[in-house]
Amino acid sequence: RIRVGSTTGGTSPRDVAPDYSTRVWRSVLPAAAIPRLAEDCASAYLKVKTTTRNRGIEYETNATYWIGASRAPRTALEAVALDIFRHHSRGVRFDASSSGAEWWTQVVDEELDIPFHWDRDYELQKEEGVCLHPHVASVTYLTGLGGAPTLVLPVASPVLAADLPAACAGRIRSASACHPAAGFHLAFDGRLLHGAPAALVDPAAAAASPAAAA
Repeated sequence: RIRVGSTTGGTSPRDVAPDYSTRVWRSVLPAAAIPRLAEDCASAYLKVKTTTRNRGIEYETNATYWIGASRAPRTALEAVALDIFRHHSRGVRFDASSSGAEWWTQVVDEELDIPFHWDRDYELQKEEGVCLHPHVASVTYLTGLGGAPTLVLPVASPVLAADLPAACAGRIRSASACHPAAGFHLAFDGRLLHGAPAALVDPAAAAASPAAAA
């Protein structure tokens, strides 16, 4: 996910806002690099228990990682995350000292869901009851057919955590789906509800390897 810090001063006529539309690209990674990246994703996929800094609230989450906009990548996965940040922030005016990409990996068996959720700062939500989201969320697939598609719903998160239950109620009239394919890259508004429901796995592709995403 992409975080873009604020800047000071006026704007230039050439300044542009991030593109928040839901889009998919094919073959964004060299095919020869994908097997090693998939191995690295498996190594980086960790469940961790942590506590918030101020109030000591315990919670469990996937391990997440950060690459700053002005930092040099130290690993192949950091290089991919930084390339994704640079692609989606091209032409956007931002403060490089407070901007960058938070990234994590998912290694999921084809029969399992990734529950619907909003990407957000979980510590801020637990400490202050405020939901802060990335500008752009993305999924990059490193393996092919067999897993659940990522489903993006037109349901934006509220600012206040207390309003989250109400935001989950109501009829969904449309959605966008991206099925797993090696090298596919999905990007969408970081405020939107999304998940990967196993009920939508393509039965014809179920014999393929599990989908891994970064």
